[in-house]
Amino acid sequence: MKHYGGVIVNMAMDMWNGFPGMSHSAAARAGVVNLTKTLGVEWAQSNVRVNCVAPGSSIVSPTAVANYGEERNVFQGLEVNIPAKRMGTVEEISSAVCFLLSPGAAFITGQTLRIDGGQSLYINSNTALPDSAPSDVYEWQSLYDSPSHKAVEAKAKL
Repeated sequence: MKHYGGVIVNMAMDMWNGFPGMSHSAAARAGVVNLTKTLGVEWAQSNVRVNCVAPGSSIVSPTAVANYGEERNVFQGLEVNIPAKRMGTVEEISSAVCFLLSPGAAFITGQTLRIDGGQSLYINSNTALPDSAPSDVYEWQSLYDSPSHKAVEAKAKL
């Protein structure tokens, strides 16, 4: 990497506030964030960018729900304390990682990008957020899933 440069994107889950019973995990996550800052400075001269993506505890996917089971949906009701008023998606996390890996992020290093719909900015169980409509969801569609690609595929089979 020293001769050719590179990009590293670390992952660190939500650890901005206290997390009772999880001090071991919080310490490790904080270590990843600090490592990102330190290496971002140390390795910049070698044209290596080091950043971090920190998904909030409000990212949900069908697989995550299935792991816990529909009857025990641990994600239900979390959007009440999220300013965006909805849960995040795995596509929103992967898009941020792709951006940090791209040339468009060439001047970003040592940073941690929180992806949590504003949840880390507002964690206050004593004061309710004003009621509002959920923010728009980013939905990514693979080129191979697009209707135009399927039409080309169908013609190729003929």
